[in-house]
Amino acid sequence: MNAKGDFSLNELAFIHGTDKGSKQIERANLSPKNYAVHYEQRFGHLKNDEFTLVEIGVNSGASIRMWHEYFHRAQIVGIDIRIDSEKLGDIVDSDRIHLVSGDQGDIRFLSSFKEYLRDGFPPVAVIVDDGCHKRASQARSFEYLFHRVLDHGGYYAIEDLQADVQKGEDLLMGEIVEAIQWRIPNGVIDPPVEWIRFYPRMVMIRKAHLIEQWSNLQETD
Repeated sequence: MNAKGDFSLNELAFIHGTDKGSKQIERANLSPKNYAVHYEQRFGHLKNDEFTLVEIGVNSGASIRMWHEYFHRAQIVGIDIRIDSEKLGDIVDSDRIHLVSGDQGDIRFLSSFKEYLRDGFPPVAVIVDDGCHKRASQARSFEYLFHRVLDHGGYYAIEDLQADVQKGEDLLMGEIVEAIQWRIPNGVIDPPVEWIRFYPRMVMIRKAHLIEQWSNLQETD
């Protein structure tokens, strides 16, 4: 902690009891996954900005609380197939926290979610998929949300990749790469990606800024 109340994202992960940090959560028997360190490194500069962060997978709301405290001006939107208000407690009515019930693998839900975000939310700068951890649903939600919801220059992270690999479904990254190949009307393939970073059990993709995509398109003409 640098100053009173000024916690790192990793420290907040431990305080709020999410396994995204680097410390063992004894009270919940959760092993650390060390995601928060990478998140703070990559998009910690957004800490004082107004934007929307979307997390797929709410569960008890531990990471929702972490995001809410760290990004103190951001709107935090949690998606889960079932929102358990009793388990979530105080965050149900918290300022800047919005909980939406839906299936991340359902295109109809994703389409309605895009419309939901148009009603007064700032641009979506971060999407974190900590949802069902099923390859097909991860790939489907990535293809839709990355292109249609995530703002230019935004970050998209998919956690716990090993969860599906252990079941023999290890094709997710191939499907993500295919989804990135976005076809534009004149047939040119213009991947709107600035970079892809691989970490243990997690991948993060940064969407290119609009000017970079236009530059790439001009070079292909």
